[in-house]
Amino acid sequence: MQGTKENIDIRERYLQIRFVLTIFIIAEDDIREDMVDIDCILTDEERKLVDESHESQKKGTLISLSEVKKEMGL
Repeated sequence: MQGTKENIDIRERYLQIRFVLTIFIIAEDDIREDMVDIDCILTDEERKLVDESHESQKKGTLISLSEVKKEMGL
């Protein structure tokens, strides 16, 4: 009899997990619909800054905001 209860518990857990995954899939679709293509809203100057930031990150030359504030005396 205990084996039957374990099977029922496993089945219930499976259905719960499947339900949660379904909710995530639906939410993901909703999120994708609301996403904005960043390339469409950046100005040329902002794009250049983003590109430079990526290059600095690759080179390991980025500094933290707290370091910038410290250098500026803020």
